[in-house]
Amino acid sequence: MKRVTLDELEKIGKLSSYDALYTFVMDLIQKGELKPIKVAGLNGKKPALYKEYKQIENRKDFSAYENELLYEFV
Repeated sequence: MKRVTLDELEKIGKLSSYDALYTFVMDLIQKGELKPIKVAGLNGKKPALYKEYKQIENRKDFSAYENELLYEFV
């Protein structure tokens, strides 16, 4: 997982207003792509956002290979 700051998220989304940033971050959290780092603290604005987030990597689904991996030689 990669750590991302709120400023980096603002640059990634190319957002000009705080409301747009809040919506962008909340959408990413709901999709499961971001997780807030609560120890980093809040930014002090309303509505508040955390200063740092963990970017959750999409895990590849290898279930199609499960039978091959479990295959035993007789």
